Amino acid sequence: TFQRPVASPLPPPLPTMAAFALSAGAGVLSARAAVGGARVSTTARKSAVAAPVSVAITAKQVLEGKVVSTSGDKTAVVEVSRKVPHPRYIKLMSKSSRFQAHDPLNKCVVGDKVRIEQCRPISKTKHFQLVMIYAGQDNGGFVDARVPETVAVK
Repeated sequence: TFQRPVASPLPPPLPTMAAFALSAGAGVLSARAAVGGARVSTTARKSAVAAPVSVAITAKQVLEGKVVSTSGDKTAVVEVSRKVPHPRYIKLMSKSSRFQAHDPLNKCVVGDKVRIEQCRPISKTKHFQLVMIYAGQDNGGFVDARVPETVAVK
């Protein structure tokens, strides 16, 4: 008679790093080290010097755009345009976003090309600060739009 071979049971799934960390207790250096088999004795762990906590320093977002509105006091609405490819047809499309920027001296006028920089939230919708106003051909340069220290409002 034909006997069907008995299928060997599947091997148990490999434990995850979290399972290693939970099962290992205080003697584990870290979850990743536990998977690799590295263990540290409890006494050695107590005597080890604690590493300082690293703080991530991220760059502030800097955008350039055109002022489209200055109706609010100390606020300029800046439209930032960018070209992105269409997901299917790959043709470049123009997309724009509007950001409200803090203009403490009310220097901006509609149509100015400006540079804005991300900052702490100033209001519900204002998270950018005016850094530079690019003047037109008649002025021949740019205007630094940062507030002087003597005029700065806190």
